[in-house]
Amino acid sequence: MGWIRFLIVPLLCFTSSCDKPSRTFTEKERQSAYLKLLGHWKDEGGNHFYFAPLPEGERYGRLTFIQGFQPDRIFHHRYSVLDDTPDVVTMRIFYQAGQESQNVYKISRDGYSFSKTSHFGIKGMEALDTFEETFSWVGESYGPPL
Repeated sequence: MGWIRFLIVPLLCFTSSCDKPSRTFTEKERQSAYLKLLGHWKDEGGNHFYFAPLPEGERYGRLTFIQGFQPDRIFHHRYSVLDDTPDVVTMRIFYQAGQESQNVYKISRDGYSFSKTSHFGIKGMEALDTFEETFSWVGESYGPPL
């Protein structure tokens, strides 16, 4: 009976690891939720989000959004990092249409998911709307395939 366990446990470990791309972090990345957030994510509604790194010396990064039900609808937004800790990053998102929000991203320890709390509002006013979403890691791409 012990030999069955010897064969099944490695098989289960192998098959579960094939379900998602491998994520390993450098010491610098382990200390920064922002660095773990970079890449391609998908929300529960099938929408895709691509967080590109801040260009050297720049204050704003690129966030590309693709609607899951209308993949030809691509939106290019900008973001700035307001605060960064090992598990939480706070960003201001500047949307293509002119609105903005302040988002708090809580990254899971393994880096395969995060929850986002958004505070929407108009510049200079209190938040008009707040909601939470959960996202899953897809890969290391910073933009949609061309």
